[in-house]
Amino acid sequence: MEQGFFHKNNVPAASSLRIKLTPAPLTPAAPPPPPDLWDALVVLRRKNETTEATFSNAELRAGVEHELTGGSSRYSGPLVITFAGPSAARVEMTVVKPGGAQHGDGYDFVHDAAPADAISIRLRMA
Repeated sequence: MEQGFFHKNNVPAASSLRIKLTPAPLTPAAPPPPPDLWDALVVLRRKNETTEATFSNAELRAGVEHELTGGSSRYSGPLVITFAGPSAARVEMTVVKPGGAQHGDGYDFVHDAAPADAISIRLRMA
């Protein structure tokens, strides 16, 4: 299983985590694959391992924004993409500060590893 890594330090309280997955072509000249060839799931946990939020495949395809309330000093969890056939998924993640500015670099990569791919999310609050 391929691994991606999205790690941010000193995240201001009340920042938001944004995640969106979209179908992507397997090659630059190919059309996007049917979106039903992969499923995705995120389980975001607090430092004490309690579940902060779970985002379903449908939610991730639509795009989610989750406010990091600062109730924990650290949030972590996997974003797992399970492939049912040859296809690719573009993963976009950013942390947005309360004023709307992006906190550091975002994550924007195409994943296409079968049978599954995972991206580790680690966010440390300021």
